[in-house]
Formats: sequence, C-alpha cells, structure tokens
Amino acid sequence: MLLRTGGSAVLAFALALTVYAGLALWTTAAVAPYGDQVHFLIAADALAHGRVEATVDARIFRDLIGVDPSPDDLATHVVLTPVGPRLVQGYLVPLALVPGWIAAGRLGATLVVALAGAWAAAQTFLLLRETVADVRARSWSWLAAAFLAPVVALAPTVYPNVLGAAALVTAYRWLFTAPVRRPLLAGALCGATLFITPRDGLVALVLLAFAWSAGRATFGRAAAAFAAVGAVACATNALLYGVPVPYAGYLFGTAAAQTLTAEPSLTFRVWVGLPAILYDRTFGVAGSAPWLFIGALGAAAALRARRDLMPAAVAIAVSLLALSVYRYWEGGYAPPARYMVEVVPLATPFVAYGLARRDLSSRAFAALALGLGALAALLIAALPARALNSAFEGKLQELYDAVLGLNPLGWLPSFQPVTPDWYVAAYLRLVPALLLTAALAWWGWRRRLA
Repeated sequence: MLLRTGGSAVLAFALALTVYAGLALWTTAAVAPYGDQVHFLIAADALAHGRVEATVDARIFRDLIGVDPSPDDLATHVVLTPVGPRLVQGYLVPLALVPGWIAAGRLGATLVVALAGAWAAAQTFLLLRETVADVRARSWSWLAAAFLAPVVALAPTVYPNVLGAAALVTAYRWLFTAPVRRPLLAGALCGATLFITPRDGLVALVLLAFAWSAGRATFGRAAAAFAAVGAVACATNALLYGVPVPYAGYLFGTAAAQTLTAEPSLTFRVWVGLPAILYDRTFGVAGSAPWLFIGALGAAAALRARRDLMPAAVAIAVSLLALSVYRYWEGGYAPPARYMVEVVPLATPFVAYGLARRDLSSRAFAALALGLGALAALLIAALPARALNSAFEGKLQELYDAVLGLNPLGWLPSFQPVTPDWYVAAYLRLVPALLLTAALAWWGWRRRLA
C-alpha cells in the first residue's frame, strides 16, 4: 500500500513500532546490553529509586552482562564532580527509560527507545511527503530509512541516537517543511538536544541558524524557545554537576578519558576520521548502509528542486566534519554507523531523489545498494551480536562471505590501526570508493531526472 498510495503517517508509525518492538524482544534475548547501554540502565534504576549519584551497580551489571564490571567501566562512565559522582552522558536518557525499566526491566527500557524510533519513522515519512513528489521513490526511501541499517540496528537498543533523530527530524519539519510551522516547539526540541549529546546539539544549532531564512518571526520564536530550554539545561547541570553549562558530564568525561588513555579525545585528523566514518568496511556507512550513497546521486536534483532541503545538506555535512575530529568515531562496541543515526532522516529526501531517477545506470546502482543494505539489515536483525565488533573483528563482513560466498564489500578500506602500515592499504582502497562517490554526484548533477 505504501508503494501504491504513499500510505499515512499513522500507518508508518504503527508499522515501525511493530517491527521495532519485535526486534526489541529478540535483541534482549539474544545479546547483552554492552557498551553504554548497561550504564544507561543502571542510571535508570538509580533514578527510579530517587538517586542521582552515579555508580556501577555490580549486581545489575552482572545480571545484564554476565560478568563483574571492570575498573574501566567506572572510569569511562562515572565522573567525580564537585557535587559527587555523576553519569558522563547526562540524565535525560535514563530519565526517559525509567517508566519502561520499572514496568519490564531492560525490555521495557528498550521499548521506550523503540517508541521514539517509531515516532522518528513517522516524522521521516511526513518529511518525505512534504519534499518529494514521486510516491514510489519516497516510499522506498522511507522503507530503507526505517528498516535498514543503521536505524533498524539501533532502534531495539538502549542508545540515545534514536531519541536524537526523533527530536531533530521533528524540529526540522516544524521549522522548514510542515504545512503549519511550529517554531516554538521546534526551538524547544532543539534545546532538548542540549540534554542528549553534543552531536545532536551541533545539528540543532545548524537548523536554528537556517531558521533565519524562514523569517525573522520564525527565527525569533525558535531561538527564544531554544534559549529557554538551554537555561533550564544550564540550571539543571549546575545542580547535578556543579557546572552551569550544557553537556557538563561530557566535559568531565572527556577529561577523565584523556587521563585514562593518555591520548586526546579530539584529534583533528579529519583525513582519517571523515573517510573512516563513510567508508570503513566494519564501522562505516558503506559497510552496512550503502543505500545512503544513493543520496549522492539525488543531492543535486533535490537541492535544485527544494531550497528547504539546504539546511539538511549543511547539517549532514557539519555532523560528518564534527565526527571526523573525534577519536572514537567507531561508536564503541555498538552496531555500525551509530553516530549517523541522528541525520539519517534528514538524508532521506536526497535518497528519494536518487531513487526517482529513471536511467538504467542510476536504477542499477540503487538496486544494488538497496539489496546489499537489505542483506545487512537482515543479518543484523537475525544475529544482533554479529553487529558488535572490536578493532580486530569484522563479523558482518564474515557473514557476507558465508551467505554469498564472496564479500561484495570486502574491497572497502579499514581504518583501524592494527598494524604499523595500516594506512597504506586503507588509502589505496579508499581511492575507488572516492571515485565511485564522485561519479555518483557528477552523474546526478549532470543528468536531470528522466
């Protein structure tokens, strides 16, 4: 029905929630909540009992992970502040998880994230309907965004990325594309990102900057709402951390991480981080979500047709550049391309314009990218533990070999410095990837939709 008529946002929400809830049931049974997840759940339990002091509860950790916490778990997730031990990642996400945690433990908390994912899927559906005329193209783009990696891998987990995506795509619509603009609510949602992660806050600032193009009144209302929520964030962190600035936990956490590893968290090695985020075969976009590169094919046509998509393009570019200076660009022991989830909804109109192309070359690339993306999503959903990799692993790539007999993405580079000369192979393999991306962008710019 989606491909024939375009469907409705209610149907999109219900379909996404059904799929994410089912995956949440399977994921909680199939794999432990590694990485930051267990610490969000421990913090939710503490809040449920009226405590804000951050600890690594050994009993809960053991129940969820199966082993005792290590000293590194405490060092990287709990920071000592002037007012006591606090959680590095802040308290909005654990607070949102509390109702689910009280009702059904880890599964209930995961369902809260699944609910946010379904909201993001519905808002993405509306964004596509407002910006793309081709029903079939926008339907395929929505299906990819909702049910392929990276979103489908993160929706049934306890990470903040899906919550950030839900807030940002909703704010985008209410600022730029919705039939009825809601700048106050959009500004408040942008302000809410000050409680989530700095990545989300940076995208929110880009959207607010472009709100000026929507008119002074729109910008004024959005900026006022953002400032009001920002003041609440500062006041809250003054009470919780003793420091009246947004992301206070991250400031303490970054200092603690640098002390622990004796290396800076911000490296400014853009020539490593940027291509790694896009093309690394294990942790990057190309290795698990190649369908997003259809956006390179449709970007020129989309920006020619819709000026209100320029904020999305700039937000994606700024997000990529900001992530490229972060040393931990992989996203930790988590599903691949985790840090791209927040901007996936903003990329869907560009993908839809790429899918709307009628020439044979464009259709062939789109079919191949969607097919590989669908295979990756199926493998991740069926075997969620195989989506988690250390620097020395490539489990999803091994599954490609097992299923297809030949890994079609095995030629992609790896930016993990596991050998002294890692960069030689990485940059040699990067060349064809860059050439393919440039060819897609050039083809999309040169040829009109036909």
